[in-house]
Amino acid sequence: MSKKKTISDLKIRLLTADDIPAYAAHLIRNLKTSGLDDTPIFTIRSRTSVIDGEELAKTLTVAMGKNTEPGWEKIWAAWDGNLLVGDVALMSDRYAPSQMHRVMLGMEIELDYRHMGLGKRLMREVIDWAKAQAFLKWIDLGVFSDNAPARRLYESSGFIECGRTVDAFRVDGHSLDDIQMVLDLDQLR
Repeated sequence: MSKKKTISDLKIRLLTADDIPAYAAHLIRNLKTSGLDDTPIFTIRSRTSVIDGEELAKTLTVAMGKNTEPGWEKIWAAWDGNLLVGDVALMSDRYAPSQMHRVMLGMEIELDYRHMGLGKRLMREVIDWAKAQAFLKWIDLGVFSDNAPARRLYESSGFIECGRTVDAFRVDGHSLDDIQMVLDLDQLR
């Protein structure tokens, strides 16, 4: 019998260009569980969507190579040995230099690694990094109203609801309301 994994078994580090194939495989595995059985829908894509690994690699290589210019992206990945099992990303707007003080957060954790504290650990990692960046003032995110576990995680991390868009997305025949949440980094400094 194998030992159940614990949060301390997982390593978190910034994604590198060499990690992109593992990241794409993680996204594909995770996408297949969105809305499956009792799992809430957590992505704007259908479970049957195809992710183009080559296109993703091109886009991410460019975004990860930027620092504080429009379109930068940083991704922290959680690893179980050589398997990428969770991530949290910060992405700046690609087109609006006037929004460089804001960043968008996205997170994905694979089904077998949920409810063990990995989400909290990833959130601490990314918020601590963001607080240290003087140019960043806000972290924004969107979460579906039906995704109660994610909403609880974000609220416990200090995010507050600042708006809702009713019927924002339709995924696999389901209408999804999008809740916009925000974290004021200046209040944490």
